[in-house]
Amino acid sequence: MRRMFAVLATALAMPVVALTQERGRDFSFSERVSAGAWLRVHTSNGDIRVSEAAGDRVEVIGRKSGDDADDLRITAVRTGDDVTICAMLEGSECDADGIHTSGRRPRGRDASADFEVRLPRGVRLRAASGNGDHAIAEAHQPAQEIAADIEPDDQD
Repeated sequence: MRRMFAVLATALAMPVVALTQERGRDFSFSERVSAGAWLRVHTSNGDIRVSEAAGDRVEVIGRKSGDDADDLRITAVRTGDDVTICAMLEGSECDADGIHTSGRRPRGRDASADFEVRLPRGVRLRAASGNGDHAIAEAHQPAQEIAADIEPDDQD
């Protein structure tokens, strides 16, 4: 009983909370994120499209594709007020700085994860893809405030 209590107390004290982990083809995340907090979206291979949310919730829809898409896992982790969402292969880890692999990187994998992000005003965004396009449409704050590594989509 004491051991169970110690494990439970340790788990409750952890500041990082895994919100969701998906292994199917689609991923969905919808939560309130405080103004000034960070939403970070990382994918090794895939496109990231960003638009303004209609309400006060961050919404992220991820779609995996490719013959090896089942080898990708998509996770959402909250650290304080910030949220980090990652699409990565087994053996990789992800944090606020991005996706990290240890040892050999698997080659020849046909897997990608595309994300649609709906961002409320005031939430900061860092979106990074190792091999994919970025686009910001209808954002009501300058791109440099949204993310230094994304350019606005001039086609919309």
